[in-house]
Amino acid sequence: MNNTLTSIANILEFTYDTSGQLSDEWTLFDSKEKGIYYRHHYISNLKVNNKISVQHVTLPFINKFFKQDYTNHKFFMSKEEKSFKTFNQMPHNFIIKRSSFKSGSQALEIRVRDERGHWGNWQLITDKFYLIKIKENDELLLLESPIEEHLEDFKNKFQIRYSGLIYKSPYNDISIVNEDSIYYLNGNTGDIEYKLDFENQCYPFEDQLESLIKFKNRYYQFDNEGNRI
Repeated sequence: MNNTLTSIANILEFTYDTSGQLSDEWTLFDSKEKGIYYRHHYISNLKVNNKISVQHVTLPFINKFFKQDYTNHKFFMSKEEKSFKTFNQMPHNFIIKRSSFKSGSQALEIRVRDERGHWGNWQLITDKFYLIKIKENDELLLLESPIEEHLEDFKNKFQIRYSGLIYKSPYNDISIVNEDSIYYLNGNTGDIEYKLDFENQCYPFEDQLESLIKFKNRYYQFDNEGNRI
């Protein structure tokens, strides 16, 4: 039996930063989306023997970043009747653990591609989150590592971009504020939505329609074949 202890990266930590002062351990996630970086994390040293693969570890406990209940945030992949699928199920098995929404913090948007290659709705996520990938083996959930091997697969199935600043009301309603608009989080689906404010006499209806068009262009563009852009 080989009792060697081996460290393998099996968590990616993401952050949003535009200060230019991050250390060299951080890597730019997407050259098209400035400010989004990731770095490796380790759950633990994995014991190498004939029972535990050096490539996987089971998930009863994952350090300080995760709890056993890891279904933190849902990304609906299909809205057809009786076909709801959340982001931590097939076809990709990536799991994202985000921090809680706090007023004044930066926010990112994320969306997932379904099994037919169609993009879902953009949803709100915090500017700091963790990514893992799981697989099922003999009815156990196993952690893929090194996770870096699955980064391109993640990029193919998810898109991430900057959203704005988070505002959390005393009633726990979440708004996203950027340079010229305010959008809202649907707490049931995680989707980002626009609300017409008919009662606001200082916000003319014509201006609200203009803002609605901007929202549509940002979140609901389609090509000539009806596919989400």
